[in-house]
Amino acid sequence: MKELSRDVSKHYDVIVVGGGLAGVCAAVSAARHGAKTAIVQDRPMFGGMSSSEQRQHVVGASCHNTKRDVAETGIIHEILLANKARNERQAYVIWDSVVWEIVHYQPNLDMYLNTTYTACQSDGRKVLGITCYQMTTEITYHFTADIFVDATGNGTLGRFAGLIGVVGKKEKMNSMSRVHPRFQMRIRRAPL
Repeated sequence: MKELSRDVSKHYDVIVVGGGLAGVCAAVSAARHGAKTAIVQDRPMFGGMSSSEQRQHVVGASCHNTKRDVAETGIIHEILLANKARNERQAYVIWDSVVWEIVHYQPNLDMYLNTTYTACQSDGRKVLGITCYQMTTEITYHFTADIFVDATGNGTLGRFAGLIGVVGKKEKMNSMSRVHPRFQMRIRRAPL
């Protein structure tokens, strides 16, 4: 009997795990700066909570234009402007296509939709590689990269790498000034 699944190994400069808006912006930015980049998303569309699956509005800094002289800039602004131009009725399925096109047509950026991150190879200080399974093609990918970005929304990559998140209270931190040492991020190894 012929085996259906196959293994493929690939190397990138940057791999972003998670295809929500933060992951999309990180991947597009890395690709635009010349890095050979991949984005791995376990769903059939990009956008995370803003996709047609979850249907959460992109609020941003302006809080739906309730704050004067405040707006998102950069790649998210590009996405929002493209959506405004094509999506008069703010339909989520159109939003999905706008976000998909930003990723799809970006040079230096490969996308892996329906690709579930399943394992991490780490030396305890750095992620060396990840293993992912793409349901639609039945391919198991073994990715290596110089830089990995955890944009999963719940820290899955960091957790599989053996790290536990932030200790401290976010509301006590002021992003415009130095963070008091008591509230700096402390990362420690998770028990395996």
